[in-house]
Amino acid sequence: MTAIEFVRKAARRKVRADSALIEHAARTRDCAVQRIGVDTVLVRLGGQWVAFQDMNGPTSSAAAKDVCDDKMATRRLLAAAGLPTPTSRAFPLDGLEEAWAFASGLDGPVVLKPASMAKGRGVSTGLTDREAFVAAWQAATALYDPPGEGTTLVEDHVRAPSVLVEEEVPGGDVRFFVVGERVVSAIERRPASVRGDGRRSVADLIEATNAERVANPVAVAAPIPLEASALDGLAASGRDLADVPEAGEVVVLAGSSRVAAGAASVAVTEAVHPGLAEVAVAALAAVPGLSYGGVDVLASAVGEAPAPGNHVVAEVEFAPGPTAHFPSEGEPRDVAGAILDLYLTHPDLRW
Repeated sequence: MTAIEFVRKAARRKVRADSALIEHAARTRDCAVQRIGVDTVLVRLGGQWVAFQDMNGPTSSAAAKDVCDDKMATRRLLAAAGLPTPTSRAFPLDGLEEAWAFASGLDGPVVLKPASMAKGRGVSTGLTDREAFVAAWQAATALYDPPGEGTTLVEDHVRAPSVLVEEEVPGGDVRFFVVGERVVSAIERRPASVRGDGRRSVADLIEATNAERVANPVAVAAPIPLEASALDGLAASGRDLADVPEAGEVVVLAGSSRVAAGAASVAVTEAVHPGLAEVAVAALAAVPGLSYGGVDVLASAVGEAPAPGNHVVAEVEFAPGPTAHFPSEGEPRDVAGAILDLYLTHPDLRW
């Protein structure tokens, strides 16, 4: 049974795709498996049971997750390792004016996002004027639950909710999946777009693209929005959903490359410059307690050697989604298998 067939069959039992991929990789390696829940599985590796939640095992620690969730903490670790990161600062939820002053001092548009949320929630890009910045600030801060009676001392005083403001770095948005000391997959996330045929409207082209995505276990969960208000790239171009693009014309629909906003995930592993792959490996190594995970790099071109000014490391992701297994375009990569092979060939990693 192929990985996609296994994932689809598992989905009927509500098993998450990440967890199903680990189980599939284990079964193809003739490892014993015990399913514990929709996201948890036990795999027999080299004579002992190893527990995985989604694709995270013993050397993908809960402490590392907390570090990755704190974007500023991660960037301090990256900077200490000599890796370039975007110019950024975190501000408290009542720090709008100070944040705007910082943003105004940066050269070019800025990005605003909650400092401790994943999957692109609350991210706004291309902010250049105060009105758009304030709207983005309100959207980001609204995602945090208001403090209540159950708020802990740690939440109040150690890790208070904050908003990250950073320079917008031009270039491709590439998600590397690093396992141990090698890059297993590189996925370039490109803003949602459609290609005209001279007959159908933008809205019709979006519907056709979303229909094609149904066959992809990852993309089906992130269709391109059909509401004009959610398509900031379309609005910026001065077009609307009723327009009919010429044959071959590409219409960019979104200003960001978030998969959750309908972005395409294009496999570029073979095109990556070895030096850029080394940057991704070094970024993962900068986070203690993490032997595999995702590394987001903004680069002017994935095939260029890394040099000052042509790349930055944006984030390290504790539990990236399975886009490497199911890219929109290009060859899939078996990241789950690479993770199991890491444990099989390095028994000292197992608890």
